[in-house]
Amino acid sequence: MCQPQPLTCATIKANARLRRSRQWKDQSENQQSNANTAPTMADQTNNTPNKKNSRRKRRPTKKEQRQRLRSNSCDVSTTSTQPLSSDESTSTPIVKKTSKKTTSTPRRKRSKKSKSSRPKVVSIPAAELTEEEKAKYVALDAEMVGIGPGGFQSRLARVSVVNWDGVTIYDTHVQVVEKVTDYRTFVSGITEEDLTSDDAVTFDEAQTKVAELLEDKILVGHGLKNDFKVLGISHPWYATRDTAKYEPFMKTLDAPIFS
Repeated sequence: MCQPQPLTCATIKANARLRRSRQWKDQSENQQSNANTAPTMADQTNNTPNKKNSRRKRRPTKKEQRQRLRSNSCDVSTTSTQPLSSDESTSTPIVKKTSKKTTSTPRRKRSKKSKSSRPKVVSIPAAELTEEEKAKYVALDAEMVGIGPGGFQSRLARVSVVNWDGVTIYDTHVQVVEKVTDYRTFVSGITEEDLTSDDAVTFDEAQTKVAELLEDKILVGHGLKNDFKVLGISHPWYATRDTAKYEPFMKTLDAPIFS
């Protein structure tokens, strides 16, 4: 059998030199390749936009704006309170900055009302009229009772007419043909005996008599629309004086007139 020849010192040194030469060659090739690719990478880095610089700044929130205003006001107050030197006091005037208020509309001050102040009752004297002028005025009032389920439908039960001086011209109870379900006694004072008495007249008689009394008259009343509806009559608007539509009577009072 052939035995391998032992390596001598010369062969070992030759192999080591060959290994070092190959390593040096590989390193030089790597350095050249890096030198060729370096400018291209630099160009790419220069051409790519800077994301941090191109990004828009975020708008500060209201809370951050308030904090900035407070910090600015604090800086102004501290700078205004610091003593100036003789050169600065003579050369530049002091300008104080004021921070703007966040509220746009100022609050209105409420006027304090004294407890002792009460509305005054104003008495207006009646105009001096002749007897002929007084005869033109009459006042009307009608009372109703309820019929049907719940008594919501109204029927004429009493009608009254007075003159300028308050003298009664006509006052009578009216018979109701339908069955009365609500007499409304707590308001009108009408009872069943009033409508079934012999003094009560029919609806047609009462309607005809009231229409004759109101002819060519100036009518005064309160809530006349309801009275006209239950009587089934009408009256010219220019000859009607309804206190329910009189604006001074429609105003509310802040405090009671009488204690």
